[in-house]
Amino acid sequence: MKELSDNEKAFAKEMIKNISFDVIKKNKEYINSYINVNLTRERIENLDKNKVLNFDALYHFRTNWMARLKMFEVTGDPNYSSIIGNRPSLPIWSLNSTICFNEAISCIEIDNELWTHLFDSTNEIFERKMPYNYMFINKIFELYEGILCFGIGAAYSEDPKNKEKFANSFTLQGYDYNDNTDWRMSFNIKDGKLDFDAEELFKDIKTKEIAEKIANIFSNIVDFFNHPEVDIRVIKWPNNTKRISKGKFPIPDSIRITVRGKLHHYIYEEFPQQKEEQRKSPNYSYIVRGHYMHFWDKGRWKRLYAMDETALKSKGYQIDDKKTISKWKPQFIKGKGILRTKKKWLTK
Repeated sequence: MKELSDNEKAFAKEMIKNISFDVIKKNKEYINSYINVNLTRERIENLDKNKVLNFDALYHFRTNWMARLKMFEVTGDPNYSSIIGNRPSLPIWSLNSTICFNEAISCIEIDNELWTHLFDSTNEIFERKMPYNYMFINKIFELYEGILCFGIGAAYSEDPKNKEKFANSFTLQGYDYNDNTDWRMSFNIKDGKLDFDAEELFKDIKTKEIAEKIANIFSNIVDFFNHPEVDIRVIKWPNNTKRISKGKFPIPDSIRITVRGKLHHYIYEEFPQQKEEQRKSPNYSYIVRGHYMHFWDKGRWKRLYAMDETALKSKGYQIDDKKTISKWKPQFIKGKGILRTKKKWLTK
């Protein structure tokens, strides 16, 4: 395992504070029982891929990580079983355990219609201040043909020497139906750049390309929290104390995204109707991917910055904590006729 930098060590120290080791220790019997019941390859191999896409991502992420912990306990080597990807560093080890065993994580729930738009929109990749320090995007999705990703774990960390500098860290786990192997990956966004392991996971798919795609999805979701027609609802589990006392895992907060107004009409009514109409037509059309516009230059966009927040939001503009204005333009269909989709970006 490579030597950690001072920043990584400081980040790991902070993350370890959020792991409830008492919960793990008290729940050892429950964890072993959970593994014995759930830790079988049949839960994936013998199921149709499209069925798995509708399962709970946190369940599969947790099961995969507990498999690594079990292998480490038995063999001293978390890579003992069939899996591709580098050994997790101490910060990622801590983040994975936080996601699995601690209620401090916030699970972001996104329905299929909204996910399609957020998955297919482009954005600028840079580190973002997150609405929650630890997030798990609770969605199983097809990253590439036959390659499933069991959600996206993300963490926010500040540089202990400079509070103005911060980073986003990501952890991924999944399953590749093309060769029946588990896979994992981790990377960071810091100083406006992607920092990822060099190891390539899949044939003809660059690790950089995977990191860019995941970072893009993450950026879309975090920015979407500021959309004027979006409401966020936090659902807390009422009896985690009782669950823990019975030797069960705590259930993290569920974050539900509710879309209203014109945006709701477009995502849930107009766009699906457009797709249905195009399907029946004899010619061809295609989807223009959605995108975020960030208005960085306050001099160039002085008219926008002269407007008050109420007026901006009424026109669909977003304002982040640094008072930067941005706007999301959802994907739309161009042309008439049968819809052609780029297979590379297809979600199912």
